[in-house]
Amino acid sequence: MSDQTDGNVIDIEDGDQGAIAHIPVRTGGRPYEVQLGDGVLDRVGEIVRARTRATSVALITDECVAELYGARVEAALSAAGVAVTMVTVPAGEASKDWAVAGAVLEELAAARLDRTAAVVALGGGVVGDLAGFCAAVYLRGIPFVQVPTTLLAQVDSSVGGKTGVDLPQGKNLAGSFWQPVAVLADTTTLATLPVGEWRSGLAEVAKAAFLDSERFVSALEAAVVGGEVVRDGARTHAIVADSILFKARIIASDEREAGDRELLNYGHTFGHALEK
Repeated sequence: MSDQTDGNVIDIEDGDQGAIAHIPVRTGGRPYEVQLGDGVLDRVGEIVRARTRATSVALITDECVAELYGARVEAALSAAGVAVTMVTVPAGEASKDWAVAGAVLEELAAARLDRTAAVVALGGGVVGDLAGFCAAVYLRGIPFVQVPTTLLAQVDSSVGGKTGVDLPQGKNLAGSFWQPVAVLADTTTLATLPVGEWRSGLAEVAKAAFLDSERFVSALEAAVVGGEVVRDGARTHAIVADSILFKARIIASDEREAGDRELLNYGHTFGHALEK
C-alpha cells in the first residue's frame, strides 16, 4: 500500500514488527530510499547485497553502538553471505577527525577491501559523517549504507549525502557529497537513547517542522505530553517520517546546497561558531 504526503508517495510495507515506510530520496545522480520502521536493522545484509552486490564490507561504528547493536548487524550481514571487517572508533565528536579518518582508511586497506566492497555506517551523526567520508575517498569512492541509530541521525545527517570530518580550524571543513545507496532507520534503536540525545534530535525535528508546514508543527505539538514529546512507536515513527520527507524534498531540488538547501543550515552556522 502507499501513502500520499505533500506530493510524495511513500510505500508502506507490513513488516514482521509493524509497518515499514519506504521513502524515496531523489537525487540527480543516485536516487535511493530510506526504509523506516521497527526491525529494519536486521535487513542490512539483504540491502547490501541488493544495492551494492558487495560480498565484503567495512562495518564502521563507535564503541557504545558496537556494544548495543554491533553483533546483531554483523550477524545480519554474515547471514547474507557478506564478510565483515569491524572498525570501531571512540564515541563522540572527537572521532570526527582527520587523523581518525586516516586510521579508518588504513584499516580498510589492511583488510584488502577493493572496489567491489562497501561501507556500512552504524551509529549517530559522527559515525555516519566519518564513515561516509571514508567511503567517498577510499579507492575514489565505494558504496555505503547508512544505518542511523540516533534521532538526530535518522531525521537529518543520514539523509542527503553530506559527509566530512572536522579540522582544528572548524567543523566539517573536509568533506564530500557522497550519497548512500540506502538508509535503514530502525526506530527501535531510539529506545536506548539518553534523554539528552533524544532532545538533541527533537531540536532538529522542530527546525524541520517550522521550515516545512503548519501541519507538521501541529503534529509535533500533538505528540507533546507533560512538556515532553512522547517517545512511543507510532508518534516517533510519524515525526521521523515527516522530517525525512521534508529533507528529501529539499534535496531533490538542491542536492549540493546551491540554493534552497541552505535553509537546512538554519541555526547550524551560529551553533558551530558557539561550539568552537
